[in-house]
Amino acid sequence: MRKSLFILSLAFGISAAAQAQTYTPDQVDLAPLWEGCATAECSNQKMADFITATMFYPPYAKENGIQDKVYVKFTVFETGRVGNVSIQQSNGTMLDREAGRVINMIPQMAPAVKNGQNVAVQYVVPVWFKLD
Repeated sequence: MRKSLFILSLAFGISAAAQAQTYTPDQVDLAPLWEGCATAECSNQKMADFITATMFYPPYAKENGIQDKVYVKFTVFETGRVGNVSIQQSNGTMLDREAGRVINMIPQMAPAVKNGQNVAVQYVVPVWFKLD
């Protein structure tokens, strides 16, 4: 079986911010940007490419045909560092750990800007693990 990973809704499948000083990408003047990108679309594509390239399908899951969609919540802080990674929703499979591991590896980004100030932005990203 060949693995396929689908990263959906990087920019707009967003939950409401949990804290007053954390925003969603649609609430800021400039969303966090991946190195070398000038637009949110470019950043979203680079993030999807990074996740796909970095993801490892656990052998036990692969051998047993386990597929899942894991929603991972994370924050891009005012410094551009990614953190506060947590599993928001899943079926409780071993794929949760892998999805969280990969999100924790996202390199530092240019931070979001609102009213001329760097701000924290929260994302919820659905990550699909699918075997073909």
